[in-house]
Amino acid sequence: MEKELLHKFKSCPFILRCFGDQITTENGRNLYNIILEYAPGGSLADKILAKGLPEDVVSHHAKSISTALVHIHKLGYVHCDVKPHNQGFRGTVLYAAPESISRLEYSAAADVWALGCTVLNMLTGRAPWEIRKDATATDVLMMIGVSGEIPNVISEEAKDFLRKCFVKNPAARCRAESLLRHPFLPQPLPFVVKAALAFGWF
Repeated sequence: MEKELLHKFKSCPFILRCFGDQITTENGRNLYNIILEYAPGGSLADKILAKGLPEDVVSHHAKSISTALVHIHKLGYVHCDVKPHNQGFRGTVLYAAPESISRLEYSAAADVWALGCTVLNMLTGRAPWEIRKDATATDVLMMIGVSGEIPNVISEEAKDFLRKCFVKNPAARCRAESLLRHPFLPQPLPFVVKAALAFGWF
């Protein structure tokens, strides 16, 4: 199934390509392997510093993720586990939307909430929400669903981007396609300027 999905997503440059599959035998067990494009930089989590990343770096990563989400959402799929790390299970709780925790609802809007959590993690270098180890499911829901705390040390554009991701009502939450036009994300140059740069007029 994963191979089939990756084949459907192959036209998006921000999603790793799948080059095929194979069956190998290890310790007498058959293993099914999918062959993916090599990602030499590791996961996004490997790049995040203790004090966070510069906003221009975060905005470029956020644009890549948003572009990939637009692509899969248009095809009718939901990622369900957007986060900086390359391991974990579906709906990792610190990146899960309130409706996913309380009602087990996973929609395109939940991916946008997780994108906001990922951006917050990149900006601050910390987990998006501080939750005690002994916290109950209710505690987690209250922290994630009610907190909505956005740090003051980031730009107004970054704050506004996060506010649009962290709308509690999933029906009113910004769509990934709309976020691509947000001023926090790098915007493409107009065609005329691009042509001028290409021809060395500047």
